Amino acid sequence: MLSGGTSLATLWRLYRVELAANYLVILLICLHINVVNANAREQVHIAVATNFLGTAQQIKSEFEKHHDINVLLSAASTGKLFAQVVHGAPYEIFMSADQARPQQLEQQGLIKKGQRFDYAIGELVIWHPNYSTEDFGLQTMLKPEVSRIAMANPRTAPYGLAAQQFLNTTKLLNVLQPKIVRGENVGQAIQFVRSGNAQVGIVAHSMLIALKENISHYTAIDQQLYRPIVQQFVVLSERSEVALFVDFLASDNARSIIKRNGYRIP
Repeated sequence: MLSGGTSLATLWRLYRVELAANYLVILLICLHINVVNANAREQVHIAVATNFLGTAQQIKSEFEKHHDINVLLSAASTGKLFAQVVHGAPYEIFMSADQARPQQLEQQGLIKKGQRFDYAIGELVIWHPNYSTEDFGLQTMLKPEVSRIAMANPRTAPYGLAAQQFLNTTKLLNVLQPKIVRGENVGQAIQFVRSGNAQVGIVAHSMLIALKENISHYTAIDQQLYRPIVQQFVVLSERSEVALFVDFLASDNARSIIKRNGYRIP
């Protein structure tokens, strides 16, 4: 008998009851988690280059109408997403804005051969909201009132690299260099122009279409003036849900969405 009149046997029984109650709570929590997981929709996690995000959202919407699968999109510059894939980010598809990064993943043994596919060819345009297409020419960018020209960073963004190639080809890069501001990705370059911090942007045609505002004031760039922007995706998972999305990307439905968003089909 302990002080206070409580026996050791009684305390042991109380301890066993409390221990059993704790185990029961843990069991119920685990059962609840299993039920939630069983009822949850399957997910496919896709890394998508910024320029293709608006198009990918439309493809996602159509795909989810036909499949009980939730598509999760994570957007950034191609270079940034590539680095994340290399370091083990849990993406199942990587939709790059170029061919170079998918080729590097294959060369590094991070994807199997035959797991990268062309899905779109991008187009570069000059966006000049303050000038009509008729009033704009390449020499316009030399005018004093054009103090900033926005483009994506050529080191991380394929559309930035294409913009740099265009300026090199036309012998304008050196003279315009003091005016150039670089965004981390083409979306940020677009934002520089939208905010008025740049008067001109050398950007992806697809992103202007996605804006749906003041997009008539742009000039298409001759595709002979920069290397083709062939965009590839790579498959990083063998799950059946991922295979379903890959198949959908090759469908007439998805290809039609890609075309009306300013891309050519490879």
